[in-house]
Amino acid sequence: METTQKQVNEFLDQLRIAGKTNMFGAVPYLQKRFGINKYDAHRFLVNWMAIVSQDEWDSMKGVLEDRLVKEAEEEAENESR
Repeated sequence: METTQKQVNEFLDQLRIAGKTNMFGAVPYLQKRFGINKYDAHRFLVNWMAIVSQDEWDSMKGVLEDRLVKEAEEEAENESR
């Protein structure tokens, strides 16, 4: 059975939560778990990191946008007094 990015992502998410390794050191874990070579493990890891980075940026962006809106509303309220 061919290993999919989805399978690897789920495994890497669990590995990250468990805190067993710095994620830059996850290649050997992938090789052992999925029986894949170092090149494929690295490729899967890089793809996962890109997804995680984008998800974290999207989350942070939403928080920052909410904060900016709140500050703008407070500033407008203070100016109207």
